[in-house]
Amino acid sequence: MFEHIYWKEGAIVAKTKEKTLTLRQFEKKYSDELIRLAQRVQGRTLRSIYRKLAEGSAELDELKNALRTLDLQVNVNWPLQHYKTAVAYLAARPNDIRSTGGTNWQQYLPPRFQKRIFFPELWTEKEQEEWGKSWVEDTLSELRGQQQ
Repeated sequence: MFEHIYWKEGAIVAKTKEKTLTLRQFEKKYSDELIRLAQRVQGRTLRSIYRKLAEGSAELDELKNALRTLDLQVNVNWPLQHYKTAVAYLAARPNDIRSTGGTNWQQYLPPRFQKRIFFPELWTEKEQEEWGKSWVEDTLSELRGQQQ
C-alpha cells in the first residue's frame, strides 16, 4: 500500500509526470521508517478499533459521528481550504509558479480528484460520489453573498 499513499500523487511534476526532487529525497530518507511504522500499527488503527466494536451501542453511534467528522475535516475541509488559498495566491501572481515546484496541484488538491476517505463504510455511495461537493457549494454561496 506504500506506493499508493496519498501525498505521492501531489509531488509529481505536471509537465513530465515524474516525482519531484523533494519527493525523491523524502522517500530516500523516510520510506523504510514509514513502512516499519505501518507494520507496527497494523490492526491497531482507529478503523480497526471501529470494526471490532459491537453494532448498535450508543458509544458506537458517537464514534461513527466523530470518525465522519474527522474524515471531513482531514480529507475535505483542509484540502479545499488549502486549494482555495493556493488559487487565491496563484491568481494574484500567475507567473510565480516557483511556489508550486511545478507540481500538479490543480489535479491533486481538490478532494473530488483524490477521493481520500478514511472510513468508507461510514458513507453512503452517493456521499462518496459527491465527496467535497457540499464544501464547494457552501464556499461558492459564501462568495456570492460577499459580492452582493
